[in-house]
Amino acid sequence: MNMDEYSSHDATGLAALVARREVTPGELARLAITAAAQVNPALSAVVETYDDRLEGPMPLADAPFAGVPILNKDLAVGEAGRLEEMGSPLAKGNRHSTDSLVWSRYRAAGFVSVGRTTTAEFGLLGVTENLATGITRNPWDVTRTPGGSSGGSAAVVAAGVVPVASGGDGGGSIRVPAAYCGLVGLKPTRGRISQGRSRTDAHVGISTPFALTRSLRDCARLLACLEGGHPADIARLPMPPLGDPGQRTGPLRVGYLTGSWYGYDTDAATTAAVQGVVDMLAADGHDVRPVRLEFDFPAFLDAALDIWSAGLLVGLGNLSDRFGRPISRETVLGSTLRMYRHGQSLSAEAYIRALAVFRDVGEVVGRFFEGADLLVLPTTPQPAPPVGYYEINPPDDVDLKEWHRTIYVNDSFAGVFNISGDPAISLPVFPDASPLPVGVQIVAPYGQDGRLLQIASQVERAFPHPARRPAVHVTTQQEMHLAAG
Repeated sequence: MNMDEYSSHDATGLAALVARREVTPGELARLAITAAAQVNPALSAVVETYDDRLEGPMPLADAPFAGVPILNKDLAVGEAGRLEEMGSPLAKGNRHSTDSLVWSRYRAAGFVSVGRTTTAEFGLLGVTENLATGITRNPWDVTRTPGGSSGGSAAVVAAGVVPVASGGDGGGSIRVPAAYCGLVGLKPTRGRISQGRSRTDAHVGISTPFALTRSLRDCARLLACLEGGHPADIARLPMPPLGDPGQRTGPLRVGYLTGSWYGYDTDAATTAAVQGVVDMLAADGHDVRPVRLEFDFPAFLDAALDIWSAGLLVGLGNLSDRFGRPISRETVLGSTLRMYRHGQSLSAEAYIRALAVFRDVGEVVGRFFEGADLLVLPTTPQPAPPVGYYEINPPDDVDLKEWHRTIYVNDSFAGVFNISGDPAISLPVFPDASPLPVGVQIVAPYGQDGRLLQIASQVERAFPHPARRPAVHVTTQQEMHLAAG
């Protein structure tokens, strides 16, 4: 199998080749590691690869993704014996002794881990730029960001290195990189995928693990592999079954947004992409109408700052104690340090008030879905911004709340649904007039991941991926390498 053949398959396609003995897991692992080496000089998206995965036979398993290579975000998945350094010098040398619950499910699904991808430091920012790994770049345009915090995972999937890479979404960290890189990015319903005991609930359940994929069928199949609770879960609710993602739904009540969102203007390409999906749904017989969700957005941003800052206290403190490193500008970004100090200054009353704001936001979304079945809106107000777009090292005299509001601009459509817990997916659209992909987001009521995937499947068929590939891709980089040789 050559690199062009390898990168043309999604994970389901590669698994079928393995099952038919047309390719071995070892061959796929070697292709993935070779591909990572080809694109990483341009993207800086891979922290390390695991050459030991090439040693010895890899037994074939009766599993949905048997033998398929995967790269894991350096934050979302803990694999026994492997490093997880969370994009920060403070966590350098952090190694897992056991598999996390999530990775145990990936492993049971048949995936072969071949390395780690870059992440925003501790998952805090919407760009993947940090002290540990530098700047991760977008394969569609290396002057632009792939987003964050799962930016490395998005970059390697878009560049053809692997068909699936793991991620986590606490405020758009899967959906925003998916939009910037032209991928499918699902945030499942809160609680559908348990993180078990290996992850604390410092952020009150707003973050959920999942992955970035190139196809909707991989996304749906993977969700069926990873879903399930754990006895340690704080909230355990029965989830509606996922069903068949290819099954058509009856007519649904669909609300949509295309204009500005709380003062953040949506660019023309993004507006047109959302309108195109809306028009398709209307032509398909759904009851489609424009809507607005009204709540105090500045208060939501301030509450999110308080919750995230409070969540840093235990995590950063544990790392500092374990490795004997100070929490300073030498070990963490200025943004992380400012948030950590903000967390130290918070009172119990402020934290409870922030939770109350989250409750109010969740209620607005919940009441909306009492009269609607779906919501369609942009994933981000604009395509991927340039690297360095956000100030990741704010000085000590900058007002922290004002800084937080500026760095949240392009994530403004995403975090609300982490608070409500509803499933949300970003689907890629490639406008003819735009050199960059655009993400259209669809949201369904709590637990209705199956319905969301059914609609997403219809959208994918109506807006197929174009033949063009990003500027940095395993095939183009291979050609450059051969030409240079």
